Amino acid sequence: MIKIKTLSKKYLEQASRLADEIFTTDPIFKYDHCIPSNYYKARINKKTPPKSWQGIELAAIYVVAVDEKNDVIGNCGLYTVDKDEKEADWLSWFCVKENCRRQGTGTALLDWAIGRSKKRGKKFLRLYTSDSKNEIAAQKLYQKKEFVLRPNSKRNAGKNKIFERQLKL
Repeated sequence: MIKIKTLSKKYLEQASRLADEIFTTDPIFKYDHCIPSNYYKARINKKTPPKSWQGIELAAIYVVAVDEKNDVIGNCGLYTVDKDEKEADWLSWFCVKENCRRQGTGTALLDWAIGRSKKRGKKFLRLYTSDSKNEIAAQKLYQKKEFVLRPNSKRNAGKNKIFERQLKL
């Protein structure tokens, strides 16, 4: 059984290792501000974000998906950006342990994010994804959960894309 829990010091090491392992192998995430564990540690320690994160609020919340042994098998978070903070939440560092995929973990994390964004009164839940091979399975799940590619959202010569889901309040 999968449980969604707020990221805490108890899960910090496992969550950081999982997200860093998944995201830092992709050349798109080659900058310091693109290392998930930096975000997780700042949030847990309630520190001010580095200047490279200006315009981005520290995630409103990060969560982990844990299995029956209380091992972290997935992560995600929600954050806002200055330009659209009143209307949208952004999905942050969404990932699932490779051997735990296709077992409902990603769905549980996305359902949590959708529900949380609705409770926060947001009209949209948005996320960045890329053309990376590592993102193909996740993009299928996003589409299954009613996320669509935003028109004209390709950035960096088509490598990054923005998907969004309209939230019915």
